[in-house]
Amino acid sequence: MDTYLIRRKAGPEDGRPSRDPAGNLLQRLWSCTPISRQARGLPFACESHADRGRSARPAPSCRCRSDARAVGHPCGSGQDIRQWLAGCHRTRQSSDQGLAHQDAAQQLSAELSRAGIEIRSGTAVETPPLAGLDCAEVADASGLADQIRDAIRQHTPALALAPKLAITVNGGGLFNLSDAISDLRLDAVRHGGQVLWRIALAGDARTARPVALVDEAQAVSHVIALLELLHAQGSASRGRDIAALVPALDEACFPAELTAGPVNPAGVIRNGSSAVLGLRLAFGRMHAGELESLMAGLSGLGATQVRLAPDHALLVLGLPDGAIPAAARLAAEQGFITRPDDPMNSVSACPGTGFCAAGRLDTQELAGLLASQAPDLLDGSCTVHLSGCTKGCAHPSPAPLTVTGTDAGLRIVLAGRAGDAADLNISLEEFRALLPALQQGIAQHRQAGQTAAQALSLSGAAIFGMAP
Repeated sequence: MDTYLIRRKAGPEDGRPSRDPAGNLLQRLWSCTPISRQARGLPFACESHADRGRSARPAPSCRCRSDARAVGHPCGSGQDIRQWLAGCHRTRQSSDQGLAHQDAAQQLSAELSRAGIEIRSGTAVETPPLAGLDCAEVADASGLADQIRDAIRQHTPALALAPKLAITVNGGGLFNLSDAISDLRLDAVRHGGQVLWRIALAGDARTARPVALVDEAQAVSHVIALLELLHAQGSASRGRDIAALVPALDEACFPAELTAGPVNPAGVIRNGSSAVLGLRLAFGRMHAGELESLMAGLSGLGATQVRLAPDHALLVLGLPDGAIPAAARLAAEQGFITRPDDPMNSVSACPGTGFCAAGRLDTQELAGLLASQAPDLLDGSCTVHLSGCTKGCAHPSPAPLTVTGTDAGLRIVLAGRAGDAADLNISLEEFRALLPALQQGIAQHRQAGQTAAQALSLSGAAIFGMAP
């Protein structure tokens, strides 16, 4: 994901950060992290893209997925967000959903400008959140990412690329992007005593098709050549569409060790001699009032930066070690996940009913029921996906257990996605009654030393076949 820095105002002396006299580390934060309109008191919300025209409730969730081009969302079109905001009242004039009023759009645009928040547009080129600061990184990805952005912007003729095309420049480190699925990715690897960039198409660091292993000086030209091929295939082409057209790299001849997956971005993570406090957003969303209270408190405790991170997380930098416990308590009071062993780390859930017009499941209620009645399921070994509908926005990849809400009830999918065929169709009431049996079934079918993920993989059908 693109990293947005939220810093204190620069001090007059040698440009170093100084304390904001208002006590706020952050005055405004705009991203695709949901912020409810009620908390801010403004008549707008960034809606879930498939929710057009079906509910007047704000949907504080922006997943930037399948319908981005259809609704003209900036994450899909690459246009400047202020231009998009100015046109939202026209694209939704037949609905009271989302940004329904031109005044509200103009107000948000003005607030963004006044806060000095820079919104990136164009093709997404993503780097790890601590690029350049991560003591465990193989290489600083930020410089190469900037070169790629510049090359795309300056290319003549302009490249016609898919609106949601994603390029990942993964330098490794604690919060690396090895698990991110991209159309085109560059992963820093150590090979023969030097750092090289492994270029691959369509997938994460382990599933993408490798096509080149080059040094940084050659990387940009290789990326542009691949983008030109995408351009030639048509503006809707994605990495998977050209993967078979490009000769694969024979990694047997050029072995390269890929970085391990990222750490859990919750709790205190040591980054060399300093500490990073990771805060995850429960259910991937937060209210503006909670965010403002958190930032005011963090500023008072000495935090200097907040960076957005994958898995709906905020990384707080600059806190003195002695202030970290107080900062964690403050974040917990505002509803953030502050511990790596919190059961909610195992739950991936969309906002659900009441927040998304497509939602047919109260995902928050169900998550609470799972935590209280089937805690062995949330042992951290796997993701339990709770989806309000079959789109599966919160977790598009397969999960060991997915519970999907439908008009007819719930669909239970083992080792699959929200839209896959159900292994079991059940009503919400029946699922509630099944939870004690689910807890018992995991205990009975799990062998010594096995995790919940292993038990579901080996005996999931038997576990869910148990009657309460």
